[in-house]
Amino acid sequence: MIVKNEAQNLDPCIQPLKSVLDEIVIIDTGSTDSTQEVAKRLGAKVFDFPWCDDFSAARNESIRHATGDYILWLDADDRIASEDVKKIGQLKAAFPKAKDEAYFLMVSNLSLVDGETLFQQLRIFPRRKGAFFEGRIHEQIHHRLQSLGIKMIHTDIRICHQGYHAPEEVAQKSLRNLRIIERALEADPDNLFLHFQAARTLAGISRFKSAVEHMRKVVDHPQTREKERHFFFDATLLMAQWCMEIEDFEEALCLLNRLEEWNHKDSLIHFYRGDLFYRMGNFDGAIREMAFFLQGSYQVGLIPVNADWLRHYPYYVLWLSYLKKGEPDLANKMLSQFMSQPRTHTKCLEELGRRCLQKGQFDEAAILYQRAIEEGSVSDTTYTNLGLALWKAGQVENGKAAFEKALAFNPMRLEALTNLGHLYHQQKEDLRARDCFHRALSLKPDLIDVRLVLSEIFFRSLDPDGLAEQCNELLKCLDLPRHFIVESLDEMSDLYEQMGKSLLERGQGPLALMAFYLCFLLNPTPSRLKRLVEEATGQGRLEWAFGKIEEGLSFHGIPFTREEETQRLLDVIASDA
Repeated sequence: MIVKNEAQNLDPCIQPLKSVLDEIVIIDTGSTDSTQEVAKRLGAKVFDFPWCDDFSAARNESIRHATGDYILWLDADDRIASEDVKKIGQLKAAFPKAKDEAYFLMVSNLSLVDGETLFQQLRIFPRRKGAFFEGRIHEQIHHRLQSLGIKMIHTDIRICHQGYHAPEEVAQKSLRNLRIIERALEADPDNLFLHFQAARTLAGISRFKSAVEHMRKVVDHPQTREKERHFFFDATLLMAQWCMEIEDFEEALCLLNRLEEWNHKDSLIHFYRGDLFYRMGNFDGAIREMAFFLQGSYQVGLIPVNADWLRHYPYYVLWLSYLKKGEPDLANKMLSQFMSQPRTHTKCLEELGRRCLQKGQFDEAAILYQRAIEEGSVSDTTYTNLGLALWKAGQVENGKAAFEKALAFNPMRLEALTNLGHLYHQQKEDLRARDCFHRALSLKPDLIDVRLVLSEIFFRSLDPDGLAEQCNELLKCLDLPRHFIVESLDEMSDLYEQMGKSLLERGQGPLALMAFYLCFLLNPTPSRLKRLVEEATGQGRLEWAFGKIEEGLSFHGIPFTREEETQRLLDVIASDA
């Protein structure tokens, strides 16, 4: 083992295993707690080793001090249950004297980030000359053992790994790892294993385009295709997933089809092709591929697979695909199957709820978040997302109640404050909206959507000072000139038009439309009305725009007949075009 400040972890890691261990070697890379004292109390031989940003160097130092014929390597946050300790004892009794076998164990990583993920890892190997770890990060010994002619045996012995729980910890470790890998690549730019690890690390921090470029070097290399069949499969499958994330669906499909053409039979190909077809809107293809996946089997390999995700996601895709095809009976059947799957974690429900929100499937998102809450995911985040789903699905009062529950958990939940403020504004409860928005701005002053709505509220409530304050803050947020005196509503209207143009340049169309509406509301001239309608037409939001136009003209006491005025405005715009 290599450790640093693991005093709390050593006893639960080592104590259950002592009956099958002949010696314990621990390399300490700089502990400042009682790690060494605890290790020695457990009977370990402890050696100091200065950390040098090289995991292989530390692992190899532990091998240097070992004396047994076979080595089991562990991390301090590994846990092995009693039934698996017994299996290790049985395996040990059958170790060949020729020291020509190494053993993969099944690693289960149960975390708050991903739920349960499973992968195979080579954890037991013979101590022989030439058997050492390689790679500064994500160290591995597999290739060295292969070169020695050692047979690889897969077992069902399970290790539960408990590390990297919090998202911020995952990100911090990934950035550390990336720095180490980049330095190693500078010295060895053609190392395929380093490119593979760089790709995985980049994907872990959502830098998918860069991850694809590194992985392309791996999957396109003849050595990978011809001599490393399992490695090639894992690398290609990962690259296809990342291509989907950047919406390069054509390349993703090409990669998945290539695996099948090269006689890879694993049903994970069907799983990811089903996901791909669903994202592309090919619902017949998605149904076909997910059905194939559910009928087949897959192998847990060197790359972690999320067990919860593989149990749930096929039924999620089938549920929504049948809904899209207008087959509600089959859709409800798939939803029932989805909800009945065993879960080790509610993360899957929450992630699928988030995806439904992004796709505008608000009723479905609400179902998923409500189920997550029923199963124990009671937090400000879950209630905030449930509130948004319910509100957008037309269940306004239930949405409001969910936002209020989120704020009861965390009064500073920014998304709950802003969404509840927008909901109150929609219901013309402007005093409550103002309260929510001011609380939100105290947490994050540059919320442009909030300041735009407050501008409308202050104008309608005849509060010129409040309007002027919001206008000034918006100009500041958008880096627009603001050191001058505004002497009329017409001049202030021009400023909101400038904001709209600036927001369009930034690619923020919906906010730009709100700014153009304020420009019109402050001074409802025909040219400003035309600009608002043109922009709303381009964004497909004419119905929203005409509702706001009617409100604005009514505020100014100007009659507006929706059908007649709508047609007249569209005719004028069409003739100008």
